[in-house]
Amino acid sequence: MVWGLAVASLLLMTAAFGAGSARAANCAEGTTVSSEAFVTLTPEERASCGFGQHPSAARIKQAEIEEQSAQSNPAVAQKLADSQRLADTERQKSRAGAPAPLFPAGTMTVPWIQQSTSYYCGPASTLMALRYMAADAGLSANDAVAQDELWPQVGGVPANGSDSIAIASVLNGRQSRNFYLGGYYNMSGCDIDCFKVRWQYDFDHSSPGIPNIDTNELTSYALRFYEHYVTQRGYDWGPDTVSYNDPNSLEHGGIWDDSRGDMWRAITQRNSGLQSFVW
Repeated sequence: MVWGLAVASLLLMTAAFGAGSARAANCAEGTTVSSEAFVTLTPEERASCGFGQHPSAARIKQAEIEEQSAQSNPAVAQKLADSQRLADTERQKSRAGAPAPLFPAGTMTVPWIQQSTSYYCGPASTLMALRYMAADAGLSANDAVAQDELWPQVGGVPANGSDSIAIASVLNGRQSRNFYLGGYYNMSGCDIDCFKVRWQYDFDHSSPGIPNIDTNELTSYALRFYEHYVTQRGYDWGPDTVSYNDPNSLEHGGIWDDSRGDMWRAITQRNSGLQSFVW
């Protein structure tokens, strides 16, 4: 219902304001805007547009089934149980006035790779993680070509972007240091302390996670909106920040720090209702 109202509102905007708003309406309905077209949009149109990442209802239903199936895997069940236990400990520490963590800060030297199309944030983010873990055997040494090779493997559809479960599958098929979990709702019910544990878990296993985010929740994006994938890099629990590699090919691409709270909200409060962190 909310989605229908949003589309209806955008169609009314199209009638009132002309072709520019038509581009935004089309994007909100799931089509991909090219990088050339995207940079011509007004800030209001960009707020309705972004880089896609709108899976179909059928894909979301399939993802729910796949997530339930994954949880029957003993390795997955143990990972979830361990993270829950540590998250409970974090909550207790927060209430009591948390002592300094054992490892207060850390960085993985994940190489930064720019996405080669406006909708290749998924392949680029996956490639950054694979290059860091030396799990990129068989992929081209040319980053743009390697993204082309990964695109069909990560479930890429230009209208919808990449698929977080497919990204996890690619990562799991190429390395054994971490059993990655993807899914459209795998952050549902994961509060800010739970998120801290999951972010720390990936760092402890030298396996960069891949958040799927709404960028308008990140202070460094200054309210510019994309539905987007980035790659985990590190953290500093002193100022309570997380760092990440952003493959964005239009603006903001590079290495960034944002608060843990901002990143958690970027994952869990997405406009689409999806909550996904490949971790």
